[in-house]
Amino acid sequence: MSYPANSENPFLDHLLWVMGANVSPVEIESSQTFAVIGRKQALISPFLKGEFELPGNPKNDLYIVPVSGGADSSALAITMSVLYPHIPFRFVFTDTLAETRDLYENMVAIEKFLGIEITRLIPENGGLYGLIESYGGFLPSMRARWCTRDLKLKPYEAYIEQIREEGRVVHSFVGIRADEPKREGLVSKYPFIKTYFPFQTLGIDRRAVFGILQQTVGVPRLYNHRTRSGCSVCPFQRRSELLGLLRWNPDEFDRGLEYEKLSNRDLLRFDHAAIPLWKDTGISANHQTLPFPSMSMCVPPKHRRPPNGPGRPRSRNPICLAMNRWWICGPARNFLFIPEWEAAVCIGRNW
Repeated sequence: MSYPANSENPFLDHLLWVMGANVSPVEIESSQTFAVIGRKQALISPFLKGEFELPGNPKNDLYIVPVSGGADSSALAITMSVLYPHIPFRFVFTDTLAETRDLYENMVAIEKFLGIEITRLIPENGGLYGLIESYGGFLPSMRARWCTRDLKLKPYEAYIEQIREEGRVVHSFVGIRADEPKREGLVSKYPFIKTYFPFQTLGIDRRAVFGILQQTVGVPRLYNHRTRSGCSVCPFQRRSELLGLLRWNPDEFDRGLEYEKLSNRDLLRFDHAAIPLWKDTGISANHQTLPFPSMSMCVPPKHRRPPNGPGRPRSRNPICLAMNRWWICGPARNFLFIPEWEAAVCIGRNW
């Protein structure tokens, strides 16, 4: 970042720059708050590759950062709060009442680190499961993504309408990364809601996001077995993530299972017979009895990509539980456990 130097203290220079030099250096240097801000800025500055100019008029406009509890939104909340400590950001979390416990723990960690309070929008309709019951058991899916519309977008816009005064512009900041050029954020029907993507201007990609989290509040534990945040029974989960849910949050798995009901036609089709988990997912029937190595155990890089040779076709439907250091090959339905590696390696798959 390029900004004029006002003292011998570089953190003071930056703070004066973002605040428009509306306070004197003596006032800031005598405050313990400045020292805290400086330490936090030092944690995230190595990951910033560009500049982001704060839009609007801070004296009149509203600045809102939606926080989902996942990696991207958490890192965005930390970045915006640290870079612009003089802006009264409103951090908003729209709860679905079906989130994982790890996500709620991450929200508390963010509040403690930044010294802020995240506004939680609690649904009055019972959340995800309440809406499923009101819709007659109609489940959300990739083709019918009503859950995001009814539990995320609508409550968020209703909250903005409630707090906004006439004539004020609302600036909403979304954590779409620099390595996600094709992804789009919220396109609101209200002209006074302006959406921005600071990560794309700052050059923050996935690696930088997790780097910021590691230096501040820590990576949420939900990423031990998931690739993204969201409801515990999100229909966008991979098979490996559903297995992780069964392994680490069996109560949430059973709760979602209760809402998956077969129609009478399907009951006759399957002759009232349940499909075993191993047959439905294509993995070994005894996968839950195998040991789970810790996160510190890692397969050496030279062994992660076994070459494909004659008679070793590439698997077309592998299930990868990489965060647990397991590589499971669905069609093979067998494992090769090598004690000196302390991990399982996929058979017949060039990883």
